[in-house]
Amino acid sequence: MAAGAGFFDAEGVWNYGETDNIGTLFSDFMNVAPQSISTQFVADRSRLTTLETAVDNPTVYVASSEAARNTHWGTPTTSSTQLALQNLGATTIRTDLQMTERYFATYNASTNPGGARVPGWYPVGNEALFMGTATRTAATGVSYAPGSSGFSYTEVADTLSWHNPSTNPDRITPNREGIYRVTCSAQFGANATGRRDGQIQKNGGDLVSFYGTGATVRNYSMSAVTYCNGSTDYLAGAAFSQDSGASLTLIVQVMVEFMRPAVVVP
Repeated sequence: MAAGAGFFDAEGVWNYGETDNIGTLFSDFMNVAPQSISTQFVADRSRLTTLETAVDNPTVYVASSEAARNTHWGTPTTSSTQLALQNLGATTIRTDLQMTERYFATYNASTNPGGARVPGWYPVGNEALFMGTATRTAATGVSYAPGSSGFSYTEVADTLSWHNPSTNPDRITPNREGIYRVTCSAQFGANATGRRDGQIQKNGGDLVSFYGTGATVRNYSMSAVTYCNGSTDYLAGAAFSQDSGASLTLIVQVMVEFMRPAVVVP
């Protein structure tokens, strides 16, 4: 028995003290702690309910479609429910897209710095991508810019249908707002004369370019990171020209990867 007054320990059990006024009845002795023990049972029940909920509703769900995903998680319409879904770590494996998605609520520098400018479901970084290759004869002095004179890529991967092989086939138009990485490599046939130029373009403007010459077969690569609005912004992959005086075989590979949602519009 402890000196002084009794107390409840961390498990909710009463430890009697020398100065406790118990009374004369045995029931007085037994009834010192029941209310607190009951409170402890309530707390334990609450913790168990939380665990049961976590088991019954895991943060990762496998869905065969967008509709199945929304049926499982619901469609939050208020900032509080959106933030709750994000903070749950809600993740969906989309078997129809062979891609994983996570939910992001609205970005706020103070309360939600890990959010997105537009709340919603976004691909897990690098799982949504386009990769394509093109081989053509590059005439001397001709720039192959976006449009009908550009490249029609053979798709190696196109997770979310960013590429249309019939309309503007050299363009990649991402349909999720966010930050993207674009990588392009080009191989020119051997020729000692003139220069070789290339670009990665966004909406017809130059993001990054290279310049080089070479007597042997030359390989060039370049990369850029940019914001795309998910609707009208497009990436042309590459525009090339060469002035060797003869046509050269040109092989181009372009890869566009979704990196993360945007928090502000540049």
